[in-house]
Amino acid sequence: LYRQGNYPAARAAYSRALAAPALDDASRASYLNWLACVCLDQGDLGTASAHSSAALACFQAQPAVDFPQRIHAVHALVLYRCGEDADPALHEAAQVLSRILDEIPAKSDRRRYGRNLAVNRFIRAAQAGDWHTHHPLF
Repeated sequence: LYRQGNYPAARAAYSRALAAPALDDASRASYLNWLACVCLDQGDLGTASAHSSAALACFQAQPAVDFPQRIHAVHALVLYRCGEDADPALHEAAQVLSRILDEIPAKSDRRRYGRNLAVNRFIRAAQAGDWHTHHPLF
């Protein structure tokens, strides 16, 4: 729904997912992260900021999420779009990515991981000052 541009339906779906009673912190962080991006793309900066901060707090409570660099990258993007200092969050995203890459033994696999995931392309572009070409989710 989100990728198709149906923001209201995507927002409702993520909100319903967040209301699930047995949701763990890792899943909550992921849903909040996606919801933050939907709100950001709708221009609802205050809500995007709140969801992004909540995702970061969930991640800090339970850091075992898929693609942890994404939590920090989305937070950096939200901060940037809100006119706040995004450098610390972007730096943290890059540090997390670097640690992940260091754990991948084969150079070709490291290179592929660094290039093939949208979030990793976003991190590299944002570090170079380009916050608009890539999206951290797709």
